[in-house]
Amino acid sequence: MSAGLINQVLVTPANVTDHQALPEVCPDGGMVFADKGYTTAPDDNAYVERVIRTIKEEEVWLTSYDSFHKAHQALENYINFYNQERIHQALDYKTPNETTAPFSNLNAA
Repeated sequence: MSAGLINQVLVTPANVTDHQALPEVCPDGGMVFADKGYTTAPDDNAYVERVIRTIKEEEVWLTSYDSFHKAHQALENYINFYNQERIHQALDYKTPNETTAPFSNLNAA
């Protein structure tokens, strides 16, 4: 996994069964990270929100994590699956890695 892909993990009390670890993970009992800002255009956030929703639907909401470490590891594994194995209709039934591979050798201007 490339460095920086997961900087923080979305963790809520409903997904962590080791509630004694919660004050260390999320002192306010809520999410560790939430970003509502726009990077370049307002619709950019829609794509990010869709990815987050897919992660929640296919991993987070289906799993009860015993600890922050297990939640982090599970999300790292899911993101690797999402990028390397899960085909996407919007990408002509290719994985994100297959779609971006032709551009990986391009040098930035």
